[in-house]
Amino acid sequence: MELLHAAGITQAVLLALYFFRRRAEPGNLFEAALLLTVAASILIGWLYGTQRILEFPNLARSGFTFMSLIGPLLFWSVRSREIGDNRLHRRDALFALVPIGITAYLIPFHLSSTEAKLQYLREDLIAIHLDCIIILYLSLLNNFAAFAAALYRLFQSGASALRASGAIGLARQNFFFYLIPSLMLLIGAGVSALSPQLLNSGLFSGMASLIALSRSYILLYNQQTETPADAMYPPALKYQKALLPEERVQTLGRKLADYFSEEQPYLEPDFALNDAARKIDCSPVQASQIINRHFGKSFVQLCQDLRIQTAQELLRTRPESFSILDIALESGFNSKSVFNAAFKKHVGETPSGWRARESRRAERAPDSAASRRPDADRARDPAGDKGDAANGRNRAKPAHSAQAQNVQRAAKDQDAREQ
Repeated sequence: MELLHAAGITQAVLLALYFFRRRAEPGNLFEAALLLTVAASILIGWLYGTQRILEFPNLARSGFTFMSLIGPLLFWSVRSREIGDNRLHRRDALFALVPIGITAYLIPFHLSSTEAKLQYLREDLIAIHLDCIIILYLSLLNNFAAFAAALYRLFQSGASALRASGAIGLARQNFFFYLIPSLMLLIGAGVSALSPQLLNSGLFSGMASLIALSRSYILLYNQQTETPADAMYPPALKYQKALLPEERVQTLGRKLADYFSEEQPYLEPDFALNDAARKIDCSPVQASQIINRHFGKSFVQLCQDLRIQTAQELLRTRPESFSILDIALESGFNSKSVFNAAFKKHVGETPSGWRARESRRAERAPDSAASRRPDADRARDPAGDKGDAANGRNRAKPAHSAQAQNVQRAAKDQDAREQ
């Protein structure tokens, strides 16, 4: 049994590291948090099952918070992939109310002395406290609702894409694929609700963790084989991907390119994959496939590249009175820190540093143009040209030098503030 627990924790942690390294992709950050939560839940459950929790009293009751987060994190991972962005809508945060409430309620216990925690644990191992039973039921209901919402969204997304492609048979088969985990959750919730002992045994949390872990492996498979990442089961949507002929991909890709060029929707911070899909009358899964095949990059990467290009043009043309934050917001970023990180990753330097370098280059351009005189004038009065050029350079040098020093000093101050 200990080997099984160790294997489950190890798999969850390794998968979490994989998704965290690719956290820029929609949903991966929530997936990493979900897997770490599953690993923590397995560890706390093992400590209680072997009564070794008495050796670590400070971890007592922390499992309630971890268990209550499994369902919400799965839903947020699914929802984030659905909208193509890690930023969720406010209503999606409703599933966080129960975990937040449980955590707030347990704060006094976590702040109590070690002896008080040990006394509580000894009593709880004999008979479950009433407040624990209430917490377990609240967590059960919230997790079940979050899992049901996540599975329903996955089913709807897959089925609509298959129906739109004419694969009616696969759409019906898709229903049974999602029915299996739904029945597992329903049975686990029903059996667990029969008695506090069964509820405290972690039966439902174990099933939920198993489903979450299985789905993470499927996501890993999808990303490695370039199957649409929001699929619960790869075979159906992998077949759906093949239904898009190259001609249609290129036609809709050009339509999207015109849409991005003419309307510049990526300048809106809440622009999502669903918006692009509606513009070309297809599902988000198909839109993601079209973008990947036509532009050679993901939706998130495409939007970020276009926003960085816009920011570079604004930094080059806007006066110094426009701050870096103004440029960031006008380019479609919702914060200065996100803009700075994305710009530095894409360009190799900070926005203020890039702006200062472009300003110096622009200052040198008029000098170069003024120093180039027509050959005929140079032939008529070579000595006079040399004298005028020398005098001009001598007159312009202090002004341009002082201006360049001011620009450099402002760039250094801006970089220091950003760091």
